[in-house]
Amino acid sequence: MRQLMLITLLGMALTVAGQNRNETGVKAAVDAFHKAILDADKARLESLVSNKLSYGHSSGVVDTRDIFVEKIVSGASDFVTMETSEEVITISGNAAVVRHVLKADTNDGG
Repeated sequence: MRQLMLITLLGMALTVAGQNRNETGVKAAVDAFHKAILDADKARLESLVSNKLSYGHSSGVVDTRDIFVEKIVSGASDFVTMETSEEVITISGNAAVVRHVLKADTNDGG
């Protein structure tokens, strides 16, 4: 099992439909997103992640929404634990940026 510690920018374009577009609503969407990743919940991930997702890895690989979701659901990218700290939410109009330190245990591909 690998342990990751990253400073991340949540560029996932989470959908905050039906929730207040304030910090509380954004925080709830981020928490739901993290839970969906841990549970590998395809339906929940698809409901939270924008169809326009473009997720670029440091290796240069770029995932679309469908590829991102499939990697989580298939276990190719398997998060066993996930903790965040130092979270800062900034809202500007209809956009929110969430920055935090992410510490996770992964078991990618078994």
